[in-house]
This record gives sequence, structure tokens and C-alpha cells, in this order.
Amino acid sequence: MRCEKYIQDCYTYFGCNISCYIGNRSNMYEIADTYRQLLEMEYNNLNKSNQVYRLASLGNYSIKTMIPRISTWTLLMEHGQLEEIQREIHGRIEELSRKPELSVSELEGFRQEFMQMVHYILHKNGLSAFELFQDQAGIHLYAQPRNLEQLKASVLQAVQVIHDQLHPNCSVIQRVQSYIKEHLHEPITREQLSSYVHLNPAYLSRLFKREVGESITDYILFARMAQAKDLISNSTIPISEVAKTFGYHNFSHFSKMFRKVYRVSPQEFRQQS
Repeated sequence: MRCEKYIQDCYTYFGCNISCYIGNRSNMYEIADTYRQLLEMEYNNLNKSNQVYRLASLGNYSIKTMIPRISTWTLLMEHGQLEEIQREIHGRIEELSRKPELSVSELEGFRQEFMQMVHYILHKNGLSAFELFQDQAGIHLYAQPRNLEQLKASVLQAVQVIHDQLHPNCSVIQRVQSYIKEHLHEPITREQLSSYVHLNPAYLSRLFKREVGESITDYILFARMAQAKDLISNSTIPISEVAKTFGYHNFSHFSKMFRKVYRVSPQEFRQQS
């Protein structure tokens, strides 16, 4: 009761959330071990605060109730059912959030089971986890998660990466082309595009070349020059302003790129038009 009153007063007068952890009666030789158990108990408490916890009530957590459904998720991944597996993940994370005694060890168990599925799928399809995930700053699959949001974000991003690898033709390339179309007036780098679709930059370049028939750099150039050509032929906007519209503040460079695509300078093209 005293601890409960203390917790309530701390919230009322100081606006802080705390918990109290009470150990078992120990002799002098057992105090250090009891202290370590209480620290571990506090470390593993992810969901609740403003409560009193007793070491005597600490039970063994069952990880089997919350691990991913490996066989089901594997089949969904291999058949390209991205939205369905995303719903599965959201549902399983929601189940975890309702557990009254959720621990770090349970999150780690979830992560390990999920990683077994990831490595199985990638190995089966001749893909490397290191190559896929080394440039993905938001994926923390190889670190112990400290909260559910971090775990969910990493798992969902990894699923997106693997899906794009296994089923690339329609999803990845179309998304890249749409991104380019929407950002022609801004600088676009290969790293931006690879981060957008969660792929390794080198792999994205090879995939784009194979599917589209030209490099990402050439595709961006041709798309920009096509829009520049339309402005030059259908408006009276000064050519120097047209160049700036597409990020070319060096007019000679813009002229060189335009000539590369259309074999004439922008001025010559306007005169011909």
C-alpha cells in the first residue's frame, strides 16, 4: 500500500510515471543476486508503469505465444501477398501490445524467429541478406529491439525489401519511374531512389537497366529534356529560365545535355520550332 500511495503521489505532485519493484526477503549473501533480478525485471518491463511489481510473482514468459507464424508468412512472401503479410504483422504486434507482462526477451524471440524466415527465403532465392540490408538505415534486424514500434518498423521494412526483390518487375520499377516523374525539378540521386524503394543502389541500377533498357541516369536525363523541349517549343519562357526550372543553373551544361539528346542546341531547337 505504501508503494501504491508513493506512485500515486509522484504522479499527482510531480507528473511522473514510476514503478516500484519489491524483492524477496534475502540474507546478506543473497542481496546482490536479488538486486540483479530486480534490475532485470525492470529492464524487461516494456508495457506498464505506475505499478508495484514483486519478484515473487515473476513467472517464466512464454515466447511461443507470440512468435511469427513462420510457415504462413513464408508462403505469403513467396506468392507476393505483401498487403496480407503486412496485415499479419500489424495483427501480431497488436497482440503483443496487449500482453500485460511483455519483456525484452520476448521481443528478441520474435526477432530471431523472423530472421530465420528471412534467411531461409533469401537463401532459397539466391539472395544475400548482407547486400540487401547493409544500406538500409531504418532496418535494425540485427540489433535487439527495445520497444514494439522499433520492432514493427524494422520487420515491415524488411518485408517490403524482400517483396521487391522477389517480385520486382511491376512494383519497384514503376515506383522508381513515378518518383522520377514527380521530382524532375529537383536533384535526384541513385541513393535517393534506392532508399525510396528499399534496395541496394547497385542492385537497383542493374534491375532498372534490365527492365527499362537504359540506365537510371539516362532515364532521368531524357525525361527532363523531354519536358524542357516542350517548354521551349510551346512557350516564350527564356531558355535560361527553362534550364533553371530543371535544376541546371549552369546554362552551358544544360545546352550540352539538350544537344546530347536532340542533336541541336536549345536555341536552334526554338528557332526550328
